[in-house]
Amino acid sequence: MHRVLYPSALSQQIYTYYYYYLATLVVLTFSIDSEYIEARYMQYATRASPIHSSKAKSSS
Repeated sequence: MHRVLYPSALSQQIYTYYYYYLATLVVLTFSIDSEYIEARYMQYATRASPIHSSKAKSSS
């Protein structure tokens, strides 16, 4: 009886931790992704914009 009860309680705890971990991972991934995408977009925008590049060329 105790042998049957222990694994089920343990698996329930593992599932709880797993879902917490998954939720944290998803939140972290989205926040990192949005920052990364924003940085990449800014980098692309500054590189693609002819006004900005000519300004950078003349200043250097």
